[in-house]
Amino acid sequence: MSFPEDSGARRHVEQDKLIEQARMVVSRLEKLSPDSLWARRSSGARGSLLKMIERLEDGPQRGEPISVRMQQLEALIQGGFDLLAKGARERF
Repeated sequence: MSFPEDSGARRHVEQDKLIEQARMVVSRLEKLSPDSLWARRSSGARGSLLKMIERLEDGPQRGEPISVRMQQLEALIQGGFDLLAKGARERF
């Protein structure tokens, strides 16, 4: 299926993919060992990801474009992946 470049449908599909990826990161962060040095940080990252997912699912708010929220979610996802990588290195 093809969407015009600035299509709202395309943005919605991209948003859904980001939310799905964010939920996967949240799930994996929950599995970090509580004994890990990264467990406390991962707790904060999970909370931030969940909050941003909720904000995106609530729809647009006045004065804050969805594209800004999507960029923020991308940054949070990347931070989550970084924590997962550090937790994995610590384990071995």
